Amino acid sequence: MRKLQERLKVLWTGETYTRDFQDSGAQHKDFQHALMHVVKASGKLAALVEDQDHEGREEFSQATARKYLSDVIICALRMGNTVPGGASSPSEYKNLN
Repeated sequence: MRKLQERLKVLWTGETYTRDFQDSGAQHKDFQHALMHVVKASGKLAALVEDQDHEGREEFSQATARKYLSDVIICALRMGNTVPGGASSPSEYKNLN
């Protein structure tokens, strides 16, 4: 998990965010942004299952489910990297409970 979090720090830098977002002084902005992605992806997964259950669709879209599951996993890692007051380096991770 730590290796994935470290790799994500290199890949998801926030450089593509708007200037307003980048200039915001809110300590929780990156955490909140990742959390919103988790919430949206979870909602999409819930809708996928609900549609399958109530509309009687015969095929469950694994490709769609994997897309949203990937978003949940990646964003959860991002949240771990950006939690306000949390560990910012691998040496600090071992001190978290």
